[in-house]
Amino acid sequence: MEFIVEYTDKIHIGEPIYINKEESFSYDPWLKCDFSIMIGKGYNSLNVDLTSGIVVHMSGLNSNFIWKLGIVQPPNARNGLLKIKVTDSMIPGIGITYADDWNTVYDRQSGWIQIGDCCQIRETQFVTFANETIAAIKGGKLKAIWIKPKMIDFN
Repeated sequence: MEFIVEYTDKIHIGEPIYINKEESFSYDPWLKCDFSIMIGKGYNSLNVDLTSGIVVHMSGLNSNFIWKLGIVQPPNARNGLLKIKVTDSMIPGIGITYADDWNTVYDRQSGWIQIGDCCQIRETQFVTFANETIAAIKGGKLKAIWIKPKMIDFN
């Protein structure tokens, strides 16, 4: 799978949320998407609009009981679009596993969460593709996601 970064002055709408009771990420408002790219341990997914190939946000189950605690420092990133190269094998309503061995690290102090590998800055593109959500792309490959969700407790 090939990831493409297009830097723009795009203003992102909405915000990422983490619903503690459900142990899952979501996005408010939910944006149009019809394909999932599964990342990390659990059922995290990057949600894609196949018509445009744009990754619109991240969602999915990610139990905070398996999070490692640590210092998470998101990289400097520019606003833009995170896209995938759409192929004929990508069917609406389906998803694929991209990386299933990535850990999640949570920084209680800053509220940032990192899923994936730490990566060298050299030759890596960092893009804010949704509010408070950054992707690291190196050589067309996704290396990590940083997200700072609003933590929500529903009664």
